[in-house]
Amino acid sequence: MTTQLGCDGEYNIPSCPLIDAMLRHRRSDRCDRDARPGANAKTKLAHYVLEAPPNLRRQANRFKMANEWRWSAAFERLKQFRGQITISLTVPPAFADKWLLPRVERFATNHPLYDLRIDTSGRLVDFAAERMDVGIRYGGGRWPGLKSTFLLRDRVFPVCSPALLEGTHPLQGPEDLKHHTLIHDRSMAFESAFPTWRMWLQAAGFPDINCERGLQINDSAAACQAAINGSGVALGRTTLVTLDLAAGRLVRPFGDAVDCQLAYYLIRRPGADGDPRIAAFKNWICTEAKADVANVG
Repeated sequence: MTTQLGCDGEYNIPSCPLIDAMLRHRRSDRCDRDARPGANAKTKLAHYVLEAPPNLRRQANRFKMANEWRWSAAFERLKQFRGQITISLTVPPAFADKWLLPRVERFATNHPLYDLRIDTSGRLVDFAAERMDVGIRYGGGRWPGLKSTFLLRDRVFPVCSPALLEGTHPLQGPEDLKHHTLIHDRSMAFESAFPTWRMWLQAAGFPDINCERGLQINDSAAACQAAINGSGVALGRTTLVTLDLAAGRLVRPFGDAVDCQLAYYLIRRPGADGDPRIAAFKNWICTEAKADVANVG
């Protein structure tokens, strides 16, 4: 028996449980549309293998070694398609800078057929009118006409350059803030639940400290950078400062972490999870988010 893969019927592969399993996986995920119309069977089979589950992929690689002459042309054709399968996503610029971009190489390694096209303009994309596949938004988790999946919730706490722990007025407690500039992240000033110095000081039991003065910046990543530069003390959000803390660019001078009401969510159109590109990205970023929570503790 043979399994016919070619759209034009030009190529037949000997039927075997491995090939049949890969085909069932692809059909169940409705992934045939990922191959170009008119792609021949060798290309389709190579495409199927690269996107198969790990156990099938390992078996397929062994099968490939035993049938190298059938596969060389398929993978050469597949290389020509690189960049044709894209996933467009909109991401807050600070989240892209501080969390997503340091991790995207892992997505490329796990999904070599998919290219990410990332929009960090910060504008609120209209998914009904624009060609955008997925997005990451910071908020309460509900956006009309969109499906959301929880990713990460921040905790907030003071952060500063290690240099501010020394000098004439070293930072040792909240009472020392009067000697230092407060850095305010105003990127979501319109959102009452967005963390502020007043919110943190009240939760920490220091409501009488003057927290209205200081440097105001409408970009979260820039606020973090100002703290790294020693320009003052900022409120750090775990998602944005974890790597800088680990590298020693920032320190936590004092104070407990306070939970934030807002969180990061993956958003897309209803029914979009049936698209294998979006399903692949969703599975990957959810896994990364869970690992991040486990590492941060």
